[in-house]
Amino acid sequence: MIGVMAYVLYESIDSDRRPVGIAVAMVAAGYLYYYAYLHPRRGHRWTMPDPVRDATDPAMR
Repeated sequence: MIGVMAYVLYESIDSDRRPVGIAVAMVAAGYLYYYAYLHPRRGHRWTMPDPVRDATDPAMR
């Protein structure tokens, strides 16, 4: 499987480098966004808040 992926990558780069460059740039932008913005805020960005309890909820009584 890895050999097939390497062959496809080689053929893609050999035929036209522009799409491969665009894909690499998009992945790099995703990593940059994750590590520069999301990762430092992981304490409060990736948590689910507690559910709001309604006064009409029988469990509240």
